[in-house]
Amino acid sequence: MLNDPRADGHAAASAARPPAASGVAEGAEAGAPGVADAPPAPGRAEAGRARVAAASAGLGVAEGAEAGGPGVADAPPAPGGAEAGAERAARPAGRALGLVGRVLRIERASIHDGAGLRTVVFLQGCPLRCAWCSTPESQFARPGVGRDPAALYGESMTVAEVVAEITRDEVFYYHSGGGATISGGEPLAQGEFTAAILKAVKAHGIATAVETTLFAAPKYVFAALEWTDHLLVDIKHTDSAAHARWTGVPVEPIIRNLRAVGASGFPGRITVRLPYIPGINSERANLVATGRIAAGLPGPAELELVPYHRLGVGTYEALDWDYALPDLRPPARADLMAAVAYLADSIPGLTVALAR
Repeated sequence: MLNDPRADGHAAASAARPPAASGVAEGAEAGAPGVADAPPAPGRAEAGRARVAAASAGLGVAEGAEAGGPGVADAPPAPGGAEAGAERAARPAGRALGLVGRVLRIERASIHDGAGLRTVVFLQGCPLRCAWCSTPESQFARPGVGRDPAALYGESMTVAEVVAEITRDEVFYYHSGGGATISGGEPLAQGEFTAAILKAVKAHGIATAVETTLFAAPKYVFAALEWTDHLLVDIKHTDSAAHARWTGVPVEPIIRNLRAVGASGFPGRITVRLPYIPGINSERANLVATGRIAAGLPGPAELELVPYHRLGVGTYEALDWDYALPDLRPPARADLMAAVAYLADSIPGLTVALAR
């Protein structure tokens, strides 16, 4: 996901690189119906949650990562009010606990993926093919075999198994203000699985976050959003042609989904993140355009710059894949601080930070 600084070189793979996504994610194609014309937020967290729940129920939840797998679509539509929403969160997830998805790895005590100490669940599968991707093994939507045929990237897990791992560290979340983060890959590529995990985690009273590109059908976005406290959204480039060149997909569905989230009354926190890739998206025009997108959302305007690094290069070698940016080097800290200062000066009210 994004430019994950914890990427490691797992023992890996003689496999053909997955092809670039050939089109826009289901339901996210240009002109697809969405929820952008939802009325403006009423200004109360409870009402916002109810409206997000209603949007999720209305859009429905489609099939998950496993064909024919049981889902969470059986949940009744959300009645209005915070009390009803809390009631639904407390109900047993039933069949959804048995839903099976692909998990790359689970990381404990993370401080990079939201507030406090967090358990981060990295899911497999991603429709983007970012040239700088630091976890290329997360692009697999199936088991990824390494050079050693016995070495696999990721494993199949049920929602119940994932939640059991998350709840092991419940006491640390309480004392640090942390929680659970669902990341990837692209977690909404397994939209039903992601929503089911979030719902079950919220039933334990644990704070949730999702790291996503929002390149997904709106129904998956809003199914997950209903159980999300903090949404971290990656925007790789604001220019459509540049975004398609460097990631393999257009940017318009991402921005459309992000604006729909903002219009939905979502009461949680939204952080827009830009992977700062020198010479690719570091020009000032793109920085300002990204900052303005963040500033145009309801609530506090937050933009986080995530500096490029080369920690995933070894994984490409293990996979026998060519790394698209062999000569690119991480940005100097002086350049990063200059970018932060320029954004803060250019867009009043925007909070700009460097990723930890």
